[in-house]
Amino acid sequence: MLLKRHQRSFYYHYLCKVNGRIVLEDIDYQNLKNYLRGFDGEYAFFECIKDFDDLVRIWDLTLDVFGTAQYDFLFVANETVIHIDIKNYSGLYRFDNGNFISQKGYVHQGLLSQLDRAHRKLEQFIAHHKFDYKVSSRILFVNPEFKLQGYNGNEQIVFFNQMKDVVSYLKSLVSNEADLKLGLILVDNHVEKEYNRVFYYKYELMEKGVRCVQCDMFGMFFEKSQRTMQCICGHEVKKKEYIIEAIEDVSLFKNGSFTRKEVERYTGVNATTLKRYLRKYCEKVGSYKDAHYRYKK
Repeated sequence: MLLKRHQRSFYYHYLCKVNGRIVLEDIDYQNLKNYLRGFDGEYAFFECIKDFDDLVRIWDLTLDVFGTAQYDFLFVANETVIHIDIKNYSGLYRFDNGNFISQKGYVHQGLLSQLDRAHRKLEQFIAHHKFDYKVSSRILFVNPEFKLQGYNGNEQIVFFNQMKDVVSYLKSLVSNEADLKLGLILVDNHVEKEYNRVFYYKYELMEKGVRCVQCDMFGMFFEKSQRTMQCICGHEVKKKEYIIEAIEDVSLFKNGSFTRKEVERYTGVNATTLKRYLRKYCEKVGSYKDAHYRYKK
């Protein structure tokens, strides 16, 4: 029972779409880099537990218990909520007074204290909703390239070579109705993170065209048939999906209305075909040469 999976915030959705089309500002570049590294780690773990249908699973939850706390993965079974915080660090680190310090000198401070804070807030939440459940919290380093020196052992820290044991244990669990009830309460109390900073880059300076999911190139599709578009790498998509994605892209990048000509240049699809899709999926503002469109979200 997967009750919730990770969903990108608008901020990161926008950055993922813009990335590669224009040079990002430093703050956006670093934020996106950190987000994608973290997501890759979480996704790698999710692939290991995605088929555990008998277990209540929650991927990416934020609770507000006198201040917010974020949880990568929660599992509910056997009157226990298992909290696993995923870290996707790579390379050689040393452990010093509770800090994780990379070879380049970057210091990850207070990982265990952050885990303990989230752990206690989860205990408070569960007690407030009158469930007599324990909480078990762990940090899981999912990257096989992560090495740690000066580490003297801590049961709350799990490494890649121990992940099989964690996955095997989770696979053995079966959730009941009470576990499902608590899981649903947790999801119902999820609060979305707010990102105040969304800097819209200039559309005129962006590289245009639908991105190919296979070769990652922009604008390399051509019409193979009446219903199919094909990238020069050989990847094929349905023309309908291709045009809808292009409309979504242009609407997002323009942050407002757009013209048929802009979509035509973005897709390389003829005007007659585009007009049919624009009528169906967009609202038309104005007429003739001054006509603009707004995507119906």
